[in-house]
Amino acid sequence: MSFPFPREPGGVPEILGSIFENLPSMVFVKDAALLRFVTVNRAAEELLGFSREELIGKSDHDFFPADQADGFTARDRAVLMSGREVDIAEETILTRHRGVRVLHTKKVPLLGADGAPKFLLGISEDITELKDVERRLRESEHQLRRLLEAIPDLIFRIDRGGRFLSFVPARGMRTLAPESEFIGKTFADVMPPELSRMAGDAFERALSSGEAQVIEYDLVEGGKRRYYEARIVPVGTDDFISIVRDVSDRRRAEEAARERERQLSHAGRISTMGEMATSIAHELNQPLAAILNHAEACTFAIQDGRARPESLLEDLQAIVAQAERATRIVRHVRNFVRKGDRDTAVVNLNELVETTLGFLSFEASRAGVSIETELPSNPIPVYGDPIELQQVVLNLVRNGIEAIAGWNSGGERTLRVATRIDGCPKGGSENEWGALSVSNPGPALTTEAVSEFLEPYFTTKPDGLGLGLSISRSIVEGVGGNLEGCANPDGGVTFQVWIPIANKENPHE
Repeated sequence: MSFPFPREPGGVPEILGSIFENLPSMVFVKDAALLRFVTVNRAAEELLGFSREELIGKSDHDFFPADQADGFTARDRAVLMSGREVDIAEETILTRHRGVRVLHTKKVPLLGADGAPKFLLGISEDITELKDVERRLRESEHQLRRLLEAIPDLIFRIDRGGRFLSFVPARGMRTLAPESEFIGKTFADVMPPELSRMAGDAFERALSSGEAQVIEYDLVEGGKRRYYEARIVPVGTDDFISIVRDVSDRRRAEEAARERERQLSHAGRISTMGEMATSIAHELNQPLAAILNHAEACTFAIQDGRARPESLLEDLQAIVAQAERATRIVRHVRNFVRKGDRDTAVVNLNELVETTLGFLSFEASRAGVSIETELPSNPIPVYGDPIELQQVVLNLVRNGIEAIAGWNSGGERTLRVATRIDGCPKGGSENEWGALSVSNPGPALTTEAVSEFLEPYFTTKPDGLGLGLSISRSIVEGVGGNLEGCANPDGGVTFQVWIPIANKENPHE
C-alpha cells in the first residue's frame, strides 16, 4: 500500500497503516494541491469498484459524473480552506458496480510542518441500507398515521407512570383538552375527578394484570350527554395504549331496541290477557259469588229478625276476605298489563311458578290438561323483574297447554313443570343457576323444528302473533340467562330456562 507517511517495521506508523487498511469504512487521502488520490484502503476499493492502482494519482473527475465530481471538489476545497473537520451527513456517489450509494463522510485537513494543509483525509461510511430502512420506516409510520387517522377512535399512548405521551385525535370527536395540555400530564391533571378515578383504577388493573381493561363513562358536551368506551391495552412492558370510542349512537340504538322490546313485551301481555279473559272472569267469579252469598245471608237474617252479631260478623269477615281476594286478582292483572319501566328484584322462582299456575288452572282444566309440578321446598332466589319473569312462565305454560289441547292422539295429557338449582349451558358452576323446565307430550319433532319456535313471528296458531317465546327469550337473556328448547325422545318438547341465582355480593352476574 502506498502510505504517505514514513514507517518503520513494527513502529507506530506500521500499526496505523494496518488500522488504515482494515477499517470497515472507506478511507482515502488526497493531496491538497491537486486533490488527487494519494492512497485508499481496501474498503474504498470494494465500495468504489476501482483498484488502488487505478485510483492513485487520479482525481474525482476521472471516475464520477461531472456534477458529482464538481461537488466533491468544492467541498474538499472548503475543508482545506477552513482548516477544520467537516461532517457531511449525507452525500450520494455513483460507484462502478454497486450503483448509487449514500455516504456519511467526514473530511479533515492534514497540516504540514508549516501549518499549511498538505493532505485531505476522508472517512466515508456507506449508509445506503440505513437510509433505506429509515425511508421504509418513515413510509410505515406515515401509513400507520393515516390508518390511525382513519379510525374513528381517539388513541392515547401512556407510560407506566400514567402520563400521556402522545395521542391521535379522532375525526369529529371533542377532547377534554387540546393536545398540548395532554402531553406529559396524568389522568388527574386533565380529567374530571370521577372519570380520573375510573381511568386510574383501570390503568392500575392493566398494569398489574397485563390484560386489557375497559371502562364506560359519559360526559355532558354542549348540553348533550355523550357516552364513551375506553379500552386500556398494555403494549410491551413500559407503554400502554388507550383507545377511546364514542358509543353514543350505539347506546341510543340499544336503548331504542330495549324500548321496542318493552313495547312488544307489553303488547304480548295485553294479548295474553285478552286470550285469558275467560280464565280471569272465572277467577273473579269465585270471590264475587262468595261475597254475594254471604251478603244475601246477612240480608235474610236481618229481614227474618234472626240476625245475631256473631253470625253477622262471620259473614262480614268472609265478605272482606273474598273482596281482598278479588282485589288481588284485579291488581295482579293490572300490574301484568301495566306499561312502563320495570323494577328488578330478588324473586323466589318457586313462588312465581305457583302463582302463575294458579292463574292458569281453569284454562288447563277446560282444555283437559293436568299440570304436574316438581318444586323443591327450599326457595330458589333469582334476580329479575317479577312481572316479566311471570310473563316467561305464563308463555311457556300456556304454550304447553295449547300444544296438548291441539294434539288429538288421545294419549297422555299431562304438562310437567319443574324447578331446580342447576348448571347451565352458558357455563358457571352447578349451583349458580335457577332452572325451570316445562315439558309437554306431543308428536315427534326435529331439533330444527323446535329451534324455529323461538324465532320472532313463528307461530303454529291461526291467530297467533308468534312473539310469546321470542319475547320470553329476550327477557331471560336480559337478566343474563338462557332459554332453550329440545325435542323429547318420546315426542313433544321441553323448554328450559336458566336464570342466575341472586346473591348478596352480586345479585346479577
